[in-house]
Amino acid sequence: MTLISMDNSIFASYAFYAALVALKLIFMAPLTGYFRMKRLVRGAHLNDLENIPTFWILGFLFVITNPSAGTALMCFRVFAAARILHTIMYLSEIFPIRALCFVTGLLVNLYMGISIVLYLL
Repeated sequence: MTLISMDNSIFASYAFYAALVALKLIFMAPLTGYFRMKRLVRGAHLNDLENIPTFWILGFLFVITNPSAGTALMCFRVFAAARILHTIMYLSEIFPIRALCFVTGLLVNLYMGISIVLYLL
């Protein structure tokens, strides 16, 4: 079994959550000009544009390190949930929780990035 194959449960999980956050990003784009809360929607969308591509890159490289399925699935799920909740909190203007969601996603990306670097040492 190759690592980059839908037969690999880790890669399949990555593909699912990468697609989920991609769809979230796509659906947010037209909303930036539609809603009365344009400033909030635009801010949430820009924040996604700053964080989701990093997840795509690090998540893919993380899969190649062949992590345990549980660890990888937890990283992918937590990141996706954090980004979705971040948008909800951003649009609801619940800033302390929004910051917590942002930091959670950031920590997942940091964990994957550090794991990749340590794997390559």
